[in-house]
Order: sequence, then C-alpha cells, then structure tokens
Amino acid sequence: MALRRSSILLGTAGLLLVALALIERFAVVPILTRLPGDTNISFDFAGTGTLLNTKALASGDMAHVLQKDVPLTMERQVRVVSTSGDVAIIHDDSTLHAGPTVLPASQVYAVDRSTLEATTPPAGVSVEVEPASGLTVGFPIHPKADNSYQFYDSVARQTVPVTYEGADGKYFGRSVGIYHAVSTGPVQDAELSHTLPAVLPKDKLTPLVSLLPADVQTKLLAANAALPNAIPMHYTVTKDLHVWIDTVTGLAVKETANEKILAGVSIDGQVVSLLPVLAVDLTVTPHSQEELARKSAAVARQLTMIEVIVPIVLGALGLVLLAAAIIRQRRSSHRESAPIIASLVATPGPSTDAGSASWPVSYQGPLS
Repeated sequence: MALRRSSILLGTAGLLLVALALIERFAVVPILTRLPGDTNISFDFAGTGTLLNTKALASGDMAHVLQKDVPLTMERQVRVVSTSGDVAIIHDDSTLHAGPTVLPASQVYAVDRSTLEATTPPAGVSVEVEPASGLTVGFPIHPKADNSYQFYDSVARQTVPVTYEGADGKYFGRSVGIYHAVSTGPVQDAELSHTLPAVLPKDKLTPLVSLLPADVQTKLLAANAALPNAIPMHYTVTKDLHVWIDTVTGLAVKETANEKILAGVSIDGQVVSLLPVLAVDLTVTPHSQEELARKSAAVARQLTMIEVIVPIVLGALGLVLLAAAIIRQRRSSHRESAPIIASLVATPGPSTDAGSASWPVSYQGPLS
C-alpha cells in the first residue's frame, strides 16, 4: 500500500508540532520562567520602633535615651542589574525613616535565576563579603510547601532554616502560604557596624544602669571596677520574618519584619545585653500588598500561557494533523482496493462449453 504525499505531509507536520510541544514544555519553559533580567519590584513598609537617642545619652539625659513607639516607614527595592546565563546580580536597597533619622541599607547578591538561591557570581562581580547561601530576596516560582528552604540573614551573615506554616487562604485573590524564619547572631554587616558606636565611655555606663533589668544591674555593678574607661561594645541582631508567598509565582504578597539590635558589653567573657539600639516592627502597607498581588496575578497569567496553554495547543494541533493523515490514508486505501474487489466478483469460473459459465462444484463422493 503506497503512502499518499498529502498523508506524509500531514503526518510530518503533526509529528513536528507534538515534538515542539514537548520541547517547549520541558526545554523552553525552564528558560522562559527564569528570573527576568528586567525584574524591578518596589514596596513600602510601615510600623513603629524603638531608637537609641545618642544625643540624650551623650548629655546624660537618661529620661530620653530610648525613644519608644516611634512611627516608622521603609521603602525597599529589589532589582536585577545584570544577568549571565543562569546567574542574576540583584541589588536589595532599603531606606528606613524614623522622623528626621534616615537609615539606608544596600546588599548585592548573586542568585540562581531558577531556584533564587545564592550562588557564585560571575568573574569580576563583587557581592556579599561572605558567600551567601539559601534564599536572599524571594522564593522561586511554584514554591514547595515544606521546610526545605533556608534564609540568608545579611546583617548576621548567616543562614537559618525556613519553616512552612501552612496555607492562609487568599490575599487580594491570590492563594498564599506562610513561611517563617528567625535569625539571631552578632552584627556582621560592615555598613551597619560603621554607624554603631564602637565603645561606650565608662562614665556613661553608670547612668544607664538604672534603665536595665535587676540581674543586669547586679552584673554591671560587680564588674564596674574591672571595666576599661572606653568599654568595647558588642551588638546582636535578631530578625523574625513572616512572608505570605503566592503559591504559583513565588512572589511575596505580604511581609512582616521584626528586627532588634541590642548593644552589650563583655563581662568575664560573656556578652551582657544592655539596651536596644534599634528595634523595628514593620509590615508591608495595604497599598503595596494590593500592588504586589496585582503583579503576581499578571505573572501567573504569563506562566499559564507558557507552561500550559502553548504546549497544549501545539500538542493538540499535532494530534489533529496526525489523525487527519491516518484518516486520509485509510480513505485512499479503500478507494484503491474497491476496483480490485469488484473485478474479483465479476470474473467467471471455468465452463464446459464456450457459451455458458458455471461455478465450480465441490466433489460429493461416488453416486450410489
């Protein structure tokens, strides 16, 4: 049975479309869904905090050393500044406003564009002083609903586990899961350390004692004679983060950040905490939450098109063409075999005389 040219063309086109569907889904999609090189996300926080008033401390005004319940705002911008293959260089910039006080912070990370975990930067690119590990600025698409992630704390320069706390319904129409991370350690960020007093004059310690818990007062008074005139300061940071992550896009729809930096002194080789230099309790503003949810919805639509609709359409068209090729070939085969069958039916069998035709008769045995 010969194959018709049209069937060959249809079948070939169908096979190509099915192959394209598989290639698009399993080879192209991983590339198209990497962190885009033009990523630029900005959002705002608002909340309250406690600040150390260094002017009051220097003047001995102990009643105003700590400024409590100060209204705070913070702007944060996460943007990709360059890409190299699977690696993206990200700037994470934030500015904290506490009245007239402005505290900027900036970090640079190299991240894997698929997993968003910290990775080795390209040659010639400077990032964190210490190599980061784990997640730095966000989650990957289709985040796992488990405890497998880790978070990098840039202030303490350490990586801590992330706990998945379950689904939390929808925020502005987006399904989210809650992830929680807590980090405590010495302040290691050089930029921040430069803004903190390296020493505390001994004559300023005595007025502070009255502001401290009773057990700390006892330790300081007992060690006072042995302390130097310029007491070296030690700083510890504690971060407590909750993020509401879109279950499809991996984008944060909401975030709360509770961060506290405590100043302390070393007594008998042990750091004793004194007062908070900075304590903030911030939440992404409702307006930013809505904007983040809208951005996440737009990304989700793009993902649906790339991951689902395009492969299905290509595969369906390919199968339709294959089916058409098969049907066309079968019809062609039936048309070719019809004259042969007709000629077999019309052909006469052998006869005993030239004027008549008869069908062969089977042998029935001898006549009795």
